[in-house]
Amino acid sequence: MPWSGTGRAVTVLVCPLDGVNGADGGLGANAVWRALRRREGLRARIVPGSPTANLTRDGGLVALLARTQHVGRTWLTDSGADALIWGQRAGNMLRLSVISSDPRRAAEEPLGLHPWSTIQVPMPITETAAEILHAMVLIAVTPSRELASRTRRHRRRALRHAMARAETRMLGGRARSGVIVEGYRVALGLVQRAHGLLTRDPVRLARAVRLMETGLNGLTKSWPTDLLALARLDWADTVLALPDDPGADAGFAAALADARLDTVVAACRAGAARLSPIALPDAYAAAHVSLARALWRKAGRDGDADGFDAALSALTAAAWVWTRDGDPERRRILLTAMGAILRDRVIHASGGDASIRAVLEMIAPDEDIVLRAWAQAALGVTLIWSKTGAADPGADAMAALGEAVATFESLGMTDAAGLARTQMDGAADAWAHRVAAADSTGRIVAFQRRRA
Repeated sequence: MPWSGTGRAVTVLVCPLDGVNGADGGLGANAVWRALRRREGLRARIVPGSPTANLTRDGGLVALLARTQHVGRTWLTDSGADALIWGQRAGNMLRLSVISSDPRRAAEEPLGLHPWSTIQVPMPITETAAEILHAMVLIAVTPSRELASRTRRHRRRALRHAMARAETRMLGGRARSGVIVEGYRVALGLVQRAHGLLTRDPVRLARAVRLMETGLNGLTKSWPTDLLALARLDWADTVLALPDDPGADAGFAAALADARLDTVVAACRAGAARLSPIALPDAYAAAHVSLARALWRKAGRDGDADGFDAALSALTAAAWVWTRDGDPERRRILLTAMGAILRDRVIHASGGDASIRAVLEMIAPDEDIVLRAWAQAALGVTLIWSKTGAADPGADAMAALGEAVATFESLGMTDAAGLARTQMDGAADAWAHRVAAADSTGRIVAFQRRRA
């Protein structure tokens, strides 16, 4: 069906679905093609073969996702298409995922889909399912800021229309009940999250959180454990997209996020633990960025230095994947976030020094001198309150803080230098009191021993 709009149509490849005994013979792919071929802004065609052909299932879900991402993106590059739909069929149930030609290019890309973001639909595919699947394709291919503005406008308009039609059908009670409608809620929540971020609408984002929450709670007993854990990571990302500033227009959304932070941290940890930096490096790193954001937000709420340390460790795990040479754009985003956490860490003096030393170990002196200065300042403050029994933590602390002050002053960062100097003066006083207390205690013990 030719695309009648003025923007370029999105080309979607539909591959045969995996069945219980291999490919399902094309029935599922034909059903998907028929559901999409007349949708606004899409041009769909069926391709032979499955990206998971000849793959053993011993590696579990992550191996399946990794293989599909690798092969699927190769097919998209070779054919010049925008998206590939693949999935699995069990009886009259299809579980579908959308792969875009480009991965999410930034650590906080507002649109795009993770490899595990799915929609579960019946055969034959209902109009509600077709509308949601249409919208999922659009959010998979719309993120490109490099697209011409005219094309972006048409894709966003098509997304808005598809979402509105799907919502009307869901609210009108025409969707099936049970696990099907719960899966619709999860997928529609992803669509609403994307639209809420595009329009900066906290009401839409809050609606997405509640939709996904309801759907996932209803799928607890029916979805595989790994898939459910990764889907909860999508939900956690949606909560983290809510504004954290309780302004006049977004106060309820900020409160919604604050009430769920503990659950979000747990969901991010569980999801990140199921991913591999070897099999799915980008997804692994993105999951750790989400974990870091959740931990950082919670630590800021609670004033918890250990929470800042945990957030720093999560970002460090991502930075080992998004390297200076391999992915400089994402690397810069990570280093900026690390610097912000370290500034908070300078103010919150308790906690350990391991995560701070890991940053200093990972960041070369010529890569980010400002970040290293914040790490030195945080290390100095931490050492003063350390109970590790170092030979002379006071001297090490003063040296680290002195280095930070010198760097900030040389760069003209007067506010940062002032904060580090204030902490340096406080560290000197704190260490002097500790030495005096230890010396006084030693004299008392010696006197008691002499009397005994």
